Amino acid sequence: MKVLVQNYATSSITEPLYISEAINSIRGCEATVWSDQNVSSYDMFDITKPDIFITHYRLLTEDTIKYLTNHKNVRFLLNITSAQQDHVDIASRIVADNKIDCPFFFTNQPALLNKLVEKTTKIMSVMHGADVFLSKQKTEVPDYELDLGLLSNYSIGNRFDDFLENFNTYHLITQNEELSKEVDVSLSEFRMHAVYNKYKTLVITQDSMSLPQSFFDAVLYGNKVLLHSKYESQTDKMNSAIQSLLKVNDSLSIATDKIIDSKIDTDRIKSQVLSGHTCLHRVRRLFSKLKCSELDTALSQMIKRFHA
Repeated sequence: MKVLVQNYATSSITEPLYISEAINSIRGCEATVWSDQNVSSYDMFDITKPDIFITHYRLLTEDTIKYLTNHKNVRFLLNITSAQQDHVDIASRIVADNKIDCPFFFTNQPALLNKLVEKTTKIMSVMHGADVFLSKQKTEVPDYELDLGLLSNYSIGNRFDDFLENFNTYHLITQNEELSKEVDVSLSEFRMHAVYNKYKTLVITQDSMSLPQSFFDAVLYGNKVLLHSKYESQTDKMNSAIQSLLKVNDSLSIATDKIIDSKIDTDRIKSQVLSGHTCLHRVRRLFSKLKCSELDTALSQMIKRFHA
């Protein structure tokens, strides 16, 4: 089986890269990451001759649609994370009108938090997972240990001033290059895994109701990890989603006017992520709906070996 994955990785997600890594780890399977946007759709498809093509809706072009329309043997999977409903509706019409073989769209949003409505094409939740392949990267970082790391994808201003007074040492961190001058550490998720264990506690604050890849990676590679929503009113909903997902009673979502609860079973939380929320689990879920039995079996064996 051959898979072509268009590279929609950003500074905060490595999903297309870990999909490729997982597929290439399986005998008889081959994945190609399409990173050079100067290569035309027709050239890329003709070179790789994929059975399955995966991309993000933001990268979908007319040429790609034309190719998929004329080559019914290629199955198409579209990531619609961050799409608005009208984007989904348009994509559904394109698939239906051109009779493209698209079994489903998928979103990285947890099912409990997804608000997109299905039209003619099914929508499946395939969340981010802890990228177990990041440890292969030789990322050199200084040796240090701080009480807190505050990872934000938006400008926090003075929002956390009172909260930060509870810690003797801390770093403000971001993956957003536009915020690099406002923080102490600016790294992409591709390299961030190397510093997660430098903080006794990591708080990840987001301006959206989602579970970012950084949460799962930080649990795998770091210590205590907590989440915070920019919108304080969403704190309880976020916490409920995390508790349901990880099957824990610990409160993992914080408000800035409260002291962090130290009674968090970090070992159990890490075990839960390892047993059900790594990138291998996500890739298996993605392809299980395509009835690729050999791939499903191989990924199941990889998961067992990794968690052993």
